[in-house]
Amino acid sequence: MTHGRLPRFAGQSGEARQKPTPGQATPRDAGNRKEFTWFRRVMGFTASIPMLPQFGVGVPLSVIVAIPAALSRRTSPRPRFLAFFVVISLLSVLVTWVSASVNAVPLPTAIIGHAMVFAVTLIAYGVIARSTGEAAQLVFWFYLGYLGYVLFLLPDARVFNLGVEGFWKFGVGTPVTVLVVYLTILAGAAPMVVAGVMTILGSLSFSVGFRALGLACFVAVFVIAIRGLAGRRHGVATIVLTGAALVFLVWALQQAVVSGWFGADVAARTAAQTEENGGPAILGGRSEPPLSWAAIVLRPILGWGNAQYLDASAVSLGVEYAQRLGMGDESNFIGYWIRRDGFVSLHSMVLGTWVEGGPIAALFPASLAVMFAVAAVLVSGKWAPLVTLVGVKTTWDLLFSPWSSNRGAQLAVVTILCLLALAEYARSKEPHASLRRNRRRRGDGDHAVASRIDMRTRA
Repeated sequence: MTHGRLPRFAGQSGEARQKPTPGQATPRDAGNRKEFTWFRRVMGFTASIPMLPQFGVGVPLSVIVAIPAALSRRTSPRPRFLAFFVVISLLSVLVTWVSASVNAVPLPTAIIGHAMVFAVTLIAYGVIARSTGEAAQLVFWFYLGYLGYVLFLLPDARVFNLGVEGFWKFGVGTPVTVLVVYLTILAGAAPMVVAGVMTILGSLSFSVGFRALGLACFVAVFVIAIRGLAGRRHGVATIVLTGAALVFLVWALQQAVVSGWFGADVAARTAAQTEENGGPAILGGRSEPPLSWAAIVLRPILGWGNAQYLDASAVSLGVEYAQRLGMGDESNFIGYWIRRDGFVSLHSMVLGTWVEGGPIAALFPASLAVMFAVAAVLVSGKWAPLVTLVGVKTTWDLLFSPWSSNRGAQLAVVTILCLLALAEYARSKEPHASLRRNRRRRGDGDHAVASRIDMRTRA
């Protein structure tokens, strides 16, 4: 009587079935590849089309597609830590709701809406993307939809009335940069060629005043160069050295901006912003952090429930902090904190979430920022330049941009890209770790044999 062999995965030499790792497709997954390709296209392309504006947050149309995708079966494991980020996003919703209830203020729809969109979308992305390449496709379709929305669907075509600089900064700059980098990698360009493309796009962004994107491009180029020099040896030491060098890079770029390297007009505008509110030039005039720090100091654990209900004590303490930083008279920056319509602007997803829901809520955006930064430095392979670019840019957004637009879906697509890239990086290290373990075992065995021979000789 013969027994049929157990089914093997591709590349498996043994008789027993091996457990697949994240990013490794099973035969059943391969049968669903075409279906998931269309899911990736539709979900990415519709992630920038808002719906339900009456709830105060632009829930993207892709959520409708995400629900059946999230319920689809996937036999290969999801990336490590995907469940962690889903849980902490929902936890941030819970603790923010508790904070708003205790403080007797309305729910902050922005953080709650974006966190829920993030959770649903990330679960779906975990089903339809199983490798860094597939996640990169998702990123491509996401930013293509983003570009299409800006060009054809944005209400009142407002970006067309802002001039070339506003059109690039508030409209097409980010999606065009990501799409060009993706297509350059897809064409088979070497990492340093991709870095050259990023240098051109970063210089363009600096020249029109989009310093956040310009900085992200130059930081990505720097990381790619360091990674190329380190080769396979990059790890924790590379992260530390890169972080130290980035501090110098930020300072150098700041000096380059104010010195006129990117044009006299950019230098003049930057100097005017610096003189106006005293904030660092490289932050593009961001003066809101002192207000966030003051609000956190006054209510560090529970938060305020809703940033629109900060009281005079928070504003007064924020002014004191700002003046200690040399930001001058409060008339220079108070208009950035409290807009003409009374809206309180904190302009930071990390700090704003802490202000509204406390440190547990802030764990959601803060942990994303850490993971994106680590992925930007560590990952290797074909899509590493794309991971580095979107990782750096999204880390900046988490620190210095508000919950707005389609942030929930954007964070989800960058999260799945970075998680899968980190999973592939970890797998690439496994053979080297196994080789080192085997060498140690052989060394221990040789030492034991030598000890026995020595004992027999003495006997």
